[in-house]
Amino acid sequence: MPAFEKKFFDSKIILFIFCTIYIFLFCWLGIYACPAADDYNYAGSVSEQGFWMFQIRSYTHLNGRLLNAFLIALASLLPLQSLYWVFPIITVVSYIFSLCFFLHTFSPEITAKEIIFRSFIGTSCTLAVLPHLNETLYWRAGMPYFWTTALLILIASLAVRAFRGGYFAFWLCLFLAFLNGTILELPCVFQGIVAFIAALYFLWRGERSKAVMSGSFWLASVVAFFAVYLAPGTAVRMGELAQMPLFPHLLRTAAVASAFGFFTVIKFFIKPVVWALLLFLPVMAEKWPVFDKGLAVRVRAWHIVLLVILIAPLMQAIGGWAQGSGLELRGETLIVWMMGAVWMSLWVFGYRQEQMLDKIRSSRLFAWRWWLLILSLAVSFNFIDLIRDLKEAPHFAAESRARDVLTIQQRDAGRQNIILPGFETRPKLLFFNDLRPWPSYWVNDGFAHYYNVKNVFVLPQLLCEYPVALERICGGDPEPLEDFAEHWDVVMQFLMGEMYDPFFAGMVGVDKDPKRSTQWYEKAAEADSAQACRRLTRLYFLYDTSSEKYLKAFYWFVRSELSLLRL
Repeated sequence: MPAFEKKFFDSKIILFIFCTIYIFLFCWLGIYACPAADDYNYAGSVSEQGFWMFQIRSYTHLNGRLLNAFLIALASLLPLQSLYWVFPIITVVSYIFSLCFFLHTFSPEITAKEIIFRSFIGTSCTLAVLPHLNETLYWRAGMPYFWTTALLILIASLAVRAFRGGYFAFWLCLFLAFLNGTILELPCVFQGIVAFIAALYFLWRGERSKAVMSGSFWLASVVAFFAVYLAPGTAVRMGELAQMPLFPHLLRTAAVASAFGFFTVIKFFIKPVVWALLLFLPVMAEKWPVFDKGLAVRVRAWHIVLLVILIAPLMQAIGGWAQGSGLELRGETLIVWMMGAVWMSLWVFGYRQEQMLDKIRSSRLFAWRWWLLILSLAVSFNFIDLIRDLKEAPHFAAESRARDVLTIQQRDAGRQNIILPGFETRPKLLFFNDLRPWPSYWVNDGFAHYYNVKNVFVLPQLLCEYPVALERICGGDPEPLEDFAEHWDVVMQFLMGEMYDPFFAGMVGVDKDPKRSTQWYEKAAEADSAQACRRLTRLYFLYDTSSEKYLKAFYWFVRSELSLLRL
C-alpha cells in the first residue's frame, strides 16, 4: 500500500473513531439531564388528564400541534427522572438511521460501512453546528424540534424513491409529510416550499407524473399547516396577537425576521465545520448526479438569495409568529439545519464545476481534510460547552435531586408554601429553564401539581436565609425581590422584567406594567443578557407603534444577536 494511501486510510479510521466518541459524549451528558421546569407540567397534565385527553386539550387550549402533543404525551408516560437519559440517545439514533436511509437512497452502490461512516460524520457535524442543544437535545418537550429534522430526511429519501416508481414510498412519504407538518409549523412550511418548487420544475420539464407527486406532497403540507394554524389552541397560544390587524403585523414581523435571517446566515457561515465539509465535495460529487447544466447555472446565480431572502426569514417569521418578533430560539435551530441541508444540496447537485472540483482535489488541504474536520469538530462551541458541562453536570444533577427531596420533606411536614433554592449550577447544554419566585407562573403550577403541593417559590439562596423577606414574598409583596435584583443578581433583574411583562404570568396581586418590565429588562440587557434583549425587542415591537420605539426594538434585537454571535 503506497504511503499516501496508508496515511489516508489511517486518517479515515481516526476520523470515524473520533466521530463515534464525539457522538457518545453528547449522549453520555444526557445521563445527567434533569427535568426542565416545563416537563413537570407536561408529566402532571398527562397523569391527571389521561393520555388521549391531554392531546385533545393540547389541540384546543395549548398549541394545536397534533403529532407534537402525541410525542410529548408518549414521552411523559415514562418515569420523569429515572429514564430521562434515554431521550437524547433515541434522538441521536433516529437521526443516524435517517442519514443512513438517505445515503442508501441517493447512493445505493456504496457499501454499508461507507454509509455508516458518512452518517456518523453527518451526525457529528450536526451536533457541532446546531445552536441551543439545551432546548432540542436535552429538554424532553423540545426534542420534537430535533426529531422533525430526522423526519425531513426520511421524507426527502422517500420522495426520491417515489419518483423512481416506488408506489409504497409515495404513500408513506405523503403520510409522513402530513405528520411532520403537525409537529411544527417551520418544517411544514419548508417541505411545502420545496414540494411546490419541485412541482413547478417537473411541470417545466414535462414530467407530469412527478409533478403530480410533488403537488400531492405540497397539498399534504398545506393541509397539515392549516390543521395547526386553525386549531383553537393556536389562537390561545397567539393570545392578544390574534386580535391585532393581520396585514400590518405580518409586514412588521417580516421586517424583523428578515434581519434575523441575515444574522442567522452569518452565524451559519462562520462555523469552521461548514467550510471543512467543502473539502469533501469532490468525493460526494463522484457519487451523486448533477442537475442539468441550465438549471445548475440558475441555481448558482440565485442560491444565496434563496438562503437569505426566502428560507431563513420566512421560516423564522412563521416560527416566531406567536411571539410577534420572530425570535424563537428553537426556530433558529431548525433554520440552521435547513440552511445546511439546502446549501450542501445546492453545492453537491447544482453548484459544482469540474474546474472547481479539480482545484479542491489538487490543493494540499484536500489531503488533510480528515484532520481539518476533526479539528473543526473539536473547536466547535457545542463541544467546548460539552466538555465544560461534563464537569458541572454531576453537581447540577445533585442539586435537582436535592430539590426534589426538599419538596417532599416540606410537603410531608404540612407546609402550604414550598420554598426552594434556585439552581446555582447551570450547565450550558443541560440547563434550559427554572421555576420562578412566584407560584402563579405556569411551570411552578405544574411542578406543584406534580408533587401535590399548593404553592412553590424558587428563590436565591441568600433570600431563603431571611424569614422576614420570605414571609413578605409569600404574602405577594415583590419589594424584597426587587431589592435583591437591584443590588445583587442579573438573573433576578430579568425575572423582575418578566413579572411585569404582560406576556407572562406574574405574581398574584402585582399589576402588569410594560414600562416597568422594560426598565428591568434593560438592566439585565445592559449586563449582556441576550434573553433580556430579545424580550425588549418584543415589548417595543408589540406595545409601542412609534417609529422611535420600533428602532429601539431593532437595536435590542441586534444586540441580542451580537451577544449570540459566537466566532
